[in-house]
Amino acid sequence: MPAAVPMPTAAALQFIPVALAPEATATDLASASAPSDIHVELNRDGTQLSVRWPSTQADSCAAWLRELAATALKE
Repeated sequence: MPAAVPMPTAAALQFIPVALAPEATATDLASASAPSDIHVELNRDGTQLSVRWPSTQADSCAAWLRELAATALKE
């Protein structure tokens, strides 16, 4: 049976205050500089594919990548 782990003393369990930055608002997030597109580069057997996709269409980019990966994995 393993030895019991000693419990920390009350002095070791002191509260330490931490200053946090204020929470970002939706306006702050919208005005933050976000990348304008998604850049994907693929290399396979000497063939290179470079695609830039609008970040506003990230869902359709993910669907395309899933389809591409499924096709590539079948080969």
